[in-house]
Amino acid sequence: MTTDQGPETIDPNIGSKIWRHPALRIAFLAGSVLAAVVFGVLLIQFLDLEKQATIAVREDGSEYSRRSAHFIQSQLQQIMPLVQGVADDLERGAIDGENLPQLFESALEKFPRLFGIGAAYEPSEEVKPFAPFMVRRKGQSPYLFQIEQELDYTAFREQWYLEPLLNGAAWSEPYVGKGQ
Repeated sequence: MTTDQGPETIDPNIGSKIWRHPALRIAFLAGSVLAAVVFGVLLIQFLDLEKQATIAVREDGSEYSRRSAHFIQSQLQQIMPLVQGVADDLERGAIDGENLPQLFESALEKFPRLFGIGAAYEPSEEVKPFAPFMVRRKGQSPYLFQIEQELDYTAFREQWYLEPLLNGAAWSEPYVGKGQ
């Protein structure tokens, strides 16, 4: 802005002159206090919402876990009679190793959620190591492989073999692989 006397200059002491007015100081102080209060209220609301969200996620997760455990239990209850029947039949000699592949294949057909089924014979003078295992393969027919050809399962390094010998029939830990 210009005047008849040339360009208008700004007073370098204007800031200190403004602060001399008590009304402006009170207004600035009140604005600062109001801003701090609003910030505090918003922060408390945010923390409360975050806590509520955390509780909701935990409750949802707990409910999901309960439903999943119930589903898994119901699936195992359907499969368990088959597995126990195979174990009992093997123990009393009602079926032999040659019949296992057909039995395993029918089990995989009957129970689509079953990934694989197998048996491992404890070697003796009359019985050589024999551990057929049939797995479901994505988009293909079930595949039978002989574990004893891949590793010495009788060396007591394999938990799936050792556990039933020590404690009786047992489920192995779930296998998660490419076929899943």
